[in-house]
Amino acid sequence: MLNPSRSLAAFSLALALAQTSSIMAQAQQPSSPSRTMMQTTHKQYTGVPGNLGVPLPPNAKFVTGYEAKYTTSQRITAFIRVTSEQTPTNLISWYENSLRAMSWEVKPRKTPKGTMLVCNKESQTAMVNIVQGQTAQDPTTIMLTIER
Repeated sequence: MLNPSRSLAAFSLALALAQTSSIMAQAQQPSSPSRTMMQTTHKQYTGVPGNLGVPLPPNAKFVTGYEAKYTTSQRITAFIRVTSEQTPTNLISWYENSLRAMSWEVKPRKTPKGTMLVCNKESQTAMVNIVQGQTAQDPTTIMLTIER
């Protein structure tokens, strides 16, 4: 004799497993190539390139950087990290003045770890992230992302 509550539980479990299998199969399908962001070129920097288009503060020290091109854009994106002994407040002011003097539109934004300047000029965009060192002896970190 069949137990109706056991049959209902078995049916519900089978239905849930079928739905889960369907969802997992969809998730494993490769995404559309037009929506996948893949890097097509990558060039490591050994120093700050001369054609960066965004100034660096005096006495900034190069840490690392590279440029990349992605399938989703015709533009090249440069990523640069430098450090400075200047305070974040001084660097923010220096960048705002320097970039505006070069005809960049500059919009400051607070971040959880510091300040980011979002900048636009003609067909270029740049983000300048300025982050205080963890201790008073640590330099300030400047991370630049420039699309050109």
